[in-house]
Amino acid sequence: VGAMTQTIIELELNQFFGKRRVRSMIDKLEGHIILCGFGRVGRGAAEELRKAGTPFVVIDNSDERVERAIKAGMLAVLADASRDETLRDVGIARAKGLIATLASDADNLFVVLSAKTLNPNLQLSVRIAEESSEQKMRRAGADFVFAPYNTTGHRMARAMLKPHVLEFLDFTEQQGVDVEIEQVLVTDQSSFAGRTLADVDIRYKSSVVILAIRKANGEMHFNPSSEVKMSPGDHLIAMGDASNLQKLGQLLMGTVSV
Repeated sequence: VGAMTQTIIELELNQFFGKRRVRSMIDKLEGHIILCGFGRVGRGAAEELRKAGTPFVVIDNSDERVERAIKAGMLAVLADASRDETLRDVGIARAKGLIATLASDADNLFVVLSAKTLNPNLQLSVRIAEESSEQKMRRAGADFVFAPYNTTGHRMARAMLKPHVLEFLDFTEQQGVDVEIEQVLVTDQSSFAGRTLADVDIRYKSSVVILAIRKANGEMHFNPSSEVKMSPGDHLIAMGDASNLQKLGQLLMGTVSV
C-alpha cells in the first residue's frame, strides 16, 4: 500500500510540475501560432512551422495525439480548442495566427468565431471538408480556407498534365533541399525603397529570384520587370536558399547596407 501510494503521489507531482513548466513556456510566447488539432493535417502544419522556426502551441482533446506531439518535442496542451478559456490560456491575445484543423467544419467554424472575437487582428487559417463551408468560414473571419481533398485532386490531375512542373514544386519542398519561397517586406529604413529592381540588382546582391511583388495597396505584379519601383510596405515574393533569403530580408529591412 505504501509503495502504491508513493507511486501515485510521484505521478501526480510529475503531472503538476509538468503542467507548471508548460504554463511557464506558454506565458513566454509572443507572436506565436496556435495550432488547433493534431491529426494528419495538423501534423503536417506543425512540421512546417517547426521547419520555419516559428513558435507554436498545439491544442488537442486527445491524450494520444497530445502525447505524440510532446514526444516529438512540441509544446502541446490537452484541452478543448473551441472554449474561450482554452484560447486565453495559450496566449491568443499575444498570438500572431491560428490554424484550425479540427475534425468537423462546425468545430472549426466555432474556433474561428471565438478566436476572432478574442483577437480581431489574428490571422486565421482553416481547413474544410465541404466546399459549402468556405463562404461561412470567410464570413466568420477566416483569412485562408483550404479544402485538402480538392487540393489533392488538383495535384493528381497536374501530375498527369504537367509532370515536370509538379516535380519542380515537389523538389522545392523535399526535406534536405534548401530551396524556399519567402515573402520579404520593404521597410521605411531600407535603402531599396523608392528604387527599381534594376537600380539595386537584387539577384546579384542576394542570389535570389524575384517571382512577384505585392504592392502595399494589394496589387500583385507577377514576374516584375526591372523597372518596377519598390516602396515601403511592398512585399517581394522571392525564391532561393534560406541563407540568401535571410540576406535579402536584412537588405530590405535596412539592417545591412547595400
